[in-house]
Order: sequence, then C-alpha cells, then structure tokens
Amino acid sequence: MRNLLFSVMAMAACLLACGPSEKEQQQLAEAMQYHQQAMEYEKQTMALLKQVKQAVPLWQSRADSLSKAGADSLAASMRSWLAEAEQVEKALQEWGKTVVEVPGYEHDHSHDKEGEAHHHAHERIETTPEQMIAIQKDLRDKVEAIKNRAQELVNQIK
Repeated sequence: MRNLLFSVMAMAACLLACGPSEKEQQQLAEAMQYHQQAMEYEKQTMALLKQVKQAVPLWQSRADSLSKAGADSLAASMRSWLAEAEQVEKALQEWGKTVVEVPGYEHDHSHDKEGEAHHHAHERIETTPEQMIAIQKDLRDKVEAIKNRAQELVNQIK
C-alpha cells in the first residue's frame, strides 16, 4: 500500500512538473490570440475571394470584348486583375498549408459557421512558447497581407 501511495504521489509530481509553467501558459495564450486573429483574417479573406470569384466571369467577358474591339491596354489591365485574383487564391491555399496549432489550444476545424471546410491541416509542432508566439505572429501577418490583396481586388470591382 505504501508503495502504491508513493507511486501515485510521484506520478502526480511528475505531471505537475512536466506541464507548462505559468509564464509559458501566458505565452501560449498570447500565441493563441495571434492564431485566432489569423483565423479571423482567413475567414474575411475567404469572404472577399467569394466576391472576387463572382466577378471573374464578367471581367473575363469584358477583357475578351475589349481585345476584340482593339482596346488591348484595357484588356491587359483586366487580365492582370484576373491573374492577381488567381495568385491571391493560391497564396491563401499555400498559407493554409503552413498553419500550426498552439499547444494546449487544439480545436476542431472540420467546419465553420458558413458550412465551408477549412483547407489547412493545422499541424502541431514542438517549439518553445517564445517560438510559438513568433510563428503565430508571422502566420497572422502573412494572412493579413493576403486579405489586404483580396480587399484591393474587391475595391477594383466597385
């Protein structure tokens, strides 16, 4: 009985010692805030790209009509917009492949409120809390830049 009690106490002490410290927990919470911002930017970007996709057929048609009418510089401008739209969508897809979870904050991304599945795996990697903050800031900044590019495309539609 004494050995069992000792074993249980040793395991409990190990579990407490192996968990993140209060400082690490605070750092991981900060990293999670950046992660949540990134997920919000991703959602906003997807909504913007939906608007862009709706405009693509019209822009394609206009570019074709302008080419036929001899207005090649205007047609080229519209084709440039179409190419940028494709690049922004690809950039978001590539960004999604780089997303990682914050340890201790893993969650299900198999659905979202609008019924569209997320297209990234949310890998989990082993890092220090400081590294995780830097990773999540970088992910947030990158998706924000993609969102800004998508917003510029939408602004050109109007």
